[in-house]
This record gives sequence, C-alpha cells and structure tokens, in this order.
Amino acid sequence: AVVFLLSENSAKSKYCKDEVALAYMSDKPIFPAVLGSFAEISPILDFGTKLILSSVQWTFLNDGASDGYSSSNFEEGVTSVA
Repeated sequence: AVVFLLSENSAKSKYCKDEVALAYMSDKPIFPAVLGSFAEISPILDFGTKLILSSVQWTFLNDGASDGYSSSNFEEGVTSVA
C-alpha cells in the first residue's frame, strides 16, 4: 500500500507523481492523506494524478476550518489514517 501525503510541494513533485503512477499501475492500494484543504490541493494536481486519485477515498489532515471535504480536527484525521 502507498500512503500519499499530499501537500503543495508533493503535488508538484515529479517523483511523488511517478510513485503514485507506479502504485496505480502495480495495482497497489493508494491512500491519499492531504495536508491542507481540497481547495488548496486540487488546482495544483495534474490531470493524470487527479484521474488516479479520483476513485479512492481522500483523508484530509488539517487544523483549519472545514471546506466541506476536509476534517476540521487534525487528531481525528491522523487516527483515521492509522
């Protein structure tokens, strides 16, 4: 299994995108854990990565206000990933 910690930097990283693509092609489970909100990360992701991650449940690990997608409690998000 692959836990993809999605941040602004990892969303732009060629190496992170390659690892997610390899996990997808190898039929490995992918668990995206977003450090931030959907509104921050979504515009940064390229089309291929969005397509790969579109069929899996995302976990949002943020301590700010909820945007309708994000968990508003960081500890709760960490517990749901563990």
